Amino acid sequence: MPSGMNAKPSPGSRLPSWASLLVLLVAFMGFLGGWGAVIFLAFGLDAGLLKHLQDVPQRVLDVYTIGLYLGLVVLMGLYWSRFEGRKWSDLGLAWDPGRLREGLTLGAGGLVTIYALSWLLGWVRFMPQAHWPLGIVLADLAAAACMGLAEEILFRGILLRTLLRDCRPFVAIASSAVMYAVAHFARPGLTLETSLLPFLGLTATGMLFAYAAYSLRTLWLSTGMHAVWILFIALSSQLNLWHYEPAGHAWTGSGYPPSGLLAALTMAGCAAILGFKRHGVAPGGRDLAGGLGPEADRKKAPEDVPAREDESGLTAGR
Repeated sequence: MPSGMNAKPSPGSRLPSWASLLVLLVAFMGFLGGWGAVIFLAFGLDAGLLKHLQDVPQRVLDVYTIGLYLGLVVLMGLYWSRFEGRKWSDLGLAWDPGRLREGLTLGAGGLVTIYALSWLLGWVRFMPQAHWPLGIVLADLAAAACMGLAEEILFRGILLRTLLRDCRPFVAIASSAVMYAVAHFARPGLTLETSLLPFLGLTATGMLFAYAAYSLRTLWLSTGMHAVWILFIALSSQLNLWHYEPAGHAWTGSGYPPSGLLAALTMAGCAAILGFKRHGVAPGGRDLAGGLGPEADRKKAPEDVPAREDESGLTAGR
């Protein structure tokens, strides 16, 4: 089995998966609060802004976001190497520019598909801007790179691989996708009516990213897709590039594509490409819980000797 997807418990960690993830959650919450306090003190912000975060200056948000995700990478590295006793290579981070390019291409292609269909159906209208401030573009590029990589390490690296200790692949993939969606909606003021479709859309996105990370044994394809979507959303919002018609909000996500129905269909199409084209999974073939490893990466086992699977559901005996 390639080391990039070794999902066995580390020798130094005897905790079940839920307990390990609880330790990470506590460390994350501590860092989140500490970094927020540093930002408020450094910029001399009034504590009253905590109730009106939409009034926080954009430059402060940029510094906070980039620093937050860079800090998360360091925190996750310490957790993974010190607490879990495992190597960075176990997260699927071995440099793979080919997969990164594929992810960037799939992400951009998905956005083009969604917005081309939305434009043809009269749900969106592009509003070109005469001036694109370099500072905004560079800040969004940095934020997209940091956020895309950090979230993939957290959700499709540490979280998914930890869940694979105790869960079958389909359960681990679905659970990590739900947790990914929950993390994006863990804030006050949201209602079921306004959050249900975005939640389902983000769950579908998380399923695709987790499927790609698990089946390809690398995080770079999902990182590329993730970063492209973040960059597009940030630029579209800050530069006011699109007008959304109310009639198509459920389909377009109204400025947040992953929450729209078109995005969910696009994600399903990308998953089909990964499943059928790359791995030769026949229609009506094996259930995810029965093993989802890419056939192209496996040494073909004799027909009369089924491939042995370890407790994580990944094929062993390579």
